[in-house]
Amino acid sequence: MSEELQPIKINKFIDTKPMVGNLETDSFLILMGSLAIAGLFIQDFLHQMLFVIFGVFLTKLHVKTKDKLVRGFFKHILYSFGIVKTKKNIPFYQRYFIGA
Repeated sequence: MSEELQPIKINKFIDTKPMVGNLETDSFLILMGSLAIAGLFIQDFLHQMLFVIFGVFLTKLHVKTKDKLVRGFFKHILYSFGIVKTKKNIPFYQRYFIGA
């Protein structure tokens, strides 16, 4: 009853984000959200297609912006406008070390 040990196959790119149709999940949700809104709430076919085209444009804009800007840019903008509050304020002496 000796079973041979089989090697475990581990994905080479284990840190990559899940992708659907060459889109990351957040971009895919923007596209699917526009399709769902167009299909469920808009009755006229022409307006549905316009909303779907707008969703594709919004998805492309999101992907371009996400690739061009640094990680955490959107959260930084939300912090700077005061929409999102920080979890905890940093001590005053640490401002000089993190470049604030």
